[in-house]
Amino acid sequence: LVNAKQARRLLDRIVGYKLSPFLWKKLARGLSAGRVQSVALRIICEREREIKNFKSEKYYSIEAVFKTGDGREFPAVLYKINDKALEPLELKDADKAKELVKQIGKNSFLIFRVGRKEIIKRPLPPFTTSTLAQEAFKRLRFSAKATMVVAQKLYEGIDLGGQRVGLITYMRTDSTYLNPGAVSDARNYIEKKIGKDFLPPSPVFYKTKSKLAQEAHEAVRPTSTEHDPESVKKYLTSQEFRLYDLIFRRFVACQMKNAVLDEMIVETTSRDEGGFSFRSRGLRKKFEGFQKIWPVKTAETELPEVKEKEPVKIKEVSDLEHETQPPARYSDAS
Repeated sequence: LVNAKQARRLLDRIVGYKLSPFLWKKLARGLSAGRVQSVALRIICEREREIKNFKSEKYYSIEAVFKTGDGREFPAVLYKINDKALEPLELKDADKAKELVKQIGKNSFLIFRVGRKEIIKRPLPPFTTSTLAQEAFKRLRFSAKATMVVAQKLYEGIDLGGQRVGLITYMRTDSTYLNPGAVSDARNYIEKKIGKDFLPPSPVFYKTKSKLAQEAHEAVRPTSTEHDPESVKKYLTSQEFRLYDLIFRRFVACQMKNAVLDEMIVETTSRDEGGFSFRSRGLRKKFEGFQKIWPVKTAETELPEVKEKEPVKIKEVSDLEHETQPPARYSDAS
């Protein structure tokens, strides 16, 4: 620890002592640019150069709508020509795209393959400082600074009708560790309030990804599930309630069962010359699992029940123009 402190001090002297006076001269006195700010500035500058040097390219995709014998319709995207897969940016010529649309329109089609599989979505680990700041920005539009100020208040304690209670554990942590008592508390809450169907047979434990994590603290979690967000809402400000609700739901969700999605892939192939193959992807929720209290946006698409070798008609086909986009500037979260 002493060596780590000395290394930080040394870096501040090499970087900060030279950079800070430059800021005082150009911007305002008292600004600091040490080992952290200078690296953040470099990352932002590198991204800005990427955006500046980016040259956008136009490319095309071919999309169609097919119709079954009994009139049900489903969309599909061209992904193979003569058994050769189309690369994402391969179709760059507008005339070639229009020519393909004409050729495809002349073909008759049948269902070549119908595939099904289950997709398992696992719950996310409980919050660390950084994941809390990112999620609060994405879901609540809180700045990182606002998140930490509100979290500090929830940690220090809220007056719940004459009794001061710390609602969350310490919010400066890089660990996803949960103590067994907290895990047992979450499991009891799930069984009583959400339902036995959502409770996995055994507790879920998470490994901290960073090898440098100083696991002196637990993950950010509520101190007790007895203080559920609705029961303490009247004692909290709007910001405090929204952040506490986020922390509470993420903690409970991490001990729930996986969500299960049903995926259906339909491949439609031309029977005439050209060898055009289209692909459709259907997705629907089979079991909500942890998403019951931690909603995740999933674009559900229902495909009609079709059989292999079943003939289908092409209702419409079109070429869509797309353009590659430069990398985005950083948001507070990213």
